[in-house]
Amino acid sequence: MKNIDAINNFKKAGVQVNRISEKEIDSIEKFAWEFIEKESKANPDFQKVALSVQYMKDFIVVREYQDPFKHGRIPKTLPNIGLK
Repeated sequence: MKNIDAINNFKKAGVQVNRISEKEIDSIEKFAWEFIEKESKANPDFQKVALSVQYMKDFIVVREYQDPFKHGRIPKTLPNIGLK
């Protein structure tokens, strides 16, 4: 219910909501993974945290079964940081 109220409040306030295109999302994903790869090489602590992306990789199988009712997006690529 709070999501519905929030959207209605945005509309009442005159907020214009724009959707990001699939091409733009792909570009953001690419940039994010490049950043994660660069920082992982420079900082071992960052890499430990970044390796939690393994969960995203493993969860893709579940997300595919949820289609078409899933929330969010399945990444098209993943960073090259030693994921199994």
